Amino acid sequence: MLERYLVHGLDLLNAAEFEQIKAHLGPDHETLSTAVIETRIRETTEYASVLFYIDVHGKTVGTVFRSSNLHGETIPDIPGQRIFNAGLPDKGLMRVGEFILAPYDVMVATPLAPVLSVMEGYVEVCAALMAIMLVVSAALGFGLSRLALRPLRSIQSTANRIRSDNLTERIPVANVSDEISNLARLLNQMFDRLESAFNQIRRFSADASHELKTPLSLMRLHAEKMLMEGGLSQGQQEAVAAQLEELDRLNEIVEDLLFLSRAEARAITLHPQLQAPTLFLLSFEQDARVLAEHEDVQCTLLHRGDGAVSFDPKWIRQVLLNLGAFNWARSPTYRIPRWAKVISLIVGIAMFVWPLVHRDPITNLTLWCSLVFLLDPINLKLRRPSMFGDWQRGWYGRTLAAFSGGLICGLLWEFWNYWALAKWTYHLPFLGSAEHYRYFEMPIIGLLGFLPFGIECWIMWQMLRIPLDGLAEELPNDRKLI
Repeated sequence: MLERYLVHGLDLLNAAEFEQIKAHLGPDHETLSTAVIETRIRETTEYASVLFYIDVHGKTVGTVFRSSNLHGETIPDIPGQRIFNAGLPDKGLMRVGEFILAPYDVMVATPLAPVLSVMEGYVEVCAALMAIMLVVSAALGFGLSRLALRPLRSIQSTANRIRSDNLTERIPVANVSDEISNLARLLNQMFDRLESAFNQIRRFSADASHELKTPLSLMRLHAEKMLMEGGLSQGQQEAVAAQLEELDRLNEIVEDLLFLSRAEARAITLHPQLQAPTLFLLSFEQDARVLAEHEDVQCTLLHRGDGAVSFDPKWIRQVLLNLGAFNWARSPTYRIPRWAKVISLIVGIAMFVWPLVHRDPITNLTLWCSLVFLLDPINLKLRRPSMFGDWQRGWYGRTLAAFSGGLICGLLWEFWNYWALAKWTYHLPFLGSAEHYRYFEMPIIGLLGFLPFGIECWIMWQMLRIPLDGLAEELPNDRKLI
């Protein structure tokens, strides 16, 4: 638009120059001789020779006047056009206006170089301003987003602190009525209900445990009295002994319930003693071997060095047993060696670079999977969620979920692609006859490419989340998904 206005300004200059020539020639220009016309025009236009190129000619008399800056050249004429662009070898591009001053045609031209120079400078200034505006907008957007999300971060940090042992804390709510405040109030109401439910469960556990101890004690007392008095047959004695064993198990359950209620009420008193852990570990090893044999696993104790530590053996044993220290026998884990991670990085780089070196449609398949091998070891090194980390811990739920997500996306995309006006079509001759078995436009075997796509998207998202920590919600792990 600016260029059009500038060129229009040149047209107005050309028209003004013509009017000046016309006024200087006078109304009797038809009777003037060629020499007089040239003299009058030259007197008028010589001072403007830097800006204007003038050519006056007639059909019968030929060229009447040509400005000295043309150096004998003629301004080109385009039939049927009064205003146009034309160029001369030594003068460059010009804006030409053709005017009729019967019986002559007056051609007035102005160089377009200043306009083009102004437009180049304008483009450079606009590009610089756009870059500055983009940077400023990004900075303002980031700052405003941080400011706008500050209440959400406060809600997140408070909600993370609220656990079963800290149910009294609540999210601070400002005295305003907006969506975030309403959300905080709703969460506080939910925490109120959770606190009430937890308190009811604790009271029930404590009350039920205490209420059960009395009848169980009486039942055991009567059973033992029957055995001591005698008079029972062999079968009856075995039945009473079995009842006593079941009563012992019930007592253990009741003790566990009491322990949990005391633990939640923080009423457990520890009695730590400074002692060498060797004797405790040797004692616990015997129980561990029994548990391991039940899982068909061999348990051995490796002990190096001597020392002393202050702990309560009773509760440490209970903690080790409650933790299920032998769950690894049911979910074996392993550690990916360092050389395997290095090989994965090298393979990822090679798969990423190969399509750039060897331009072939087939090599795009390596680019499709390269970021899995390239970025996942980096995520693992940075202690970010990663597929390699899941596999090391024996977790495969997230991998299967990513496979399923990628395949579902592929099925939907190919369905939409089939009905689109502008769509993808696939020609994979290396598949042979298998290429003819298609899911819409995609060969069925090609759907396998969407399996790594789901993992690749998740791995890329974990990498991109590094600068977004605190702004993005933490994704659930596969334990939560399952």
